[in-house]
Amino acid sequence: MTLDAAGRAQRARGQDLLDRLAEPYRHEEDLGRSTMFGSTGLNHLGSIVGFVGLEGQLVVKLDPAGLRDVRTAGPTVPVHIGRGIAKAWIGLPFGGDPDTARRWSEALAAGVSAARASVTA
Repeated sequence: MTLDAAGRAQRARGQDLLDRLAEPYRHEEDLGRSTMFGSTGLNHLGSIVGFVGLEGQLVVKLDPAGLRDVRTAGPTVPVHIGRGIAKAWIGLPFGGDPDTARRWSEALAAGVSAARASVTA
């Protein structure tokens, strides 16, 4: 998919927000940054936790409780992989307001917690 100038700008704004939200995690030994679909995402032990999708949305992998919490807290979009919907992944639209930053921060923290729990389970 090729993005037009507006799409590239929206994705850049989403990436900027994700970069700011990922900053506090930079000293965590089990967390790092890596690229996923052209976005520099946050990973846990090499597995992506969250990244910015083509439309500027935060795409985050959550456990069932995290998915439920994120869906009830505000707007979400399904994440498509191939022709299907990825059940463990959810998209949070970019809104450019303080509520977006709060929701993204909470979802990213939930994604990190879910990733860590999956290793210890």
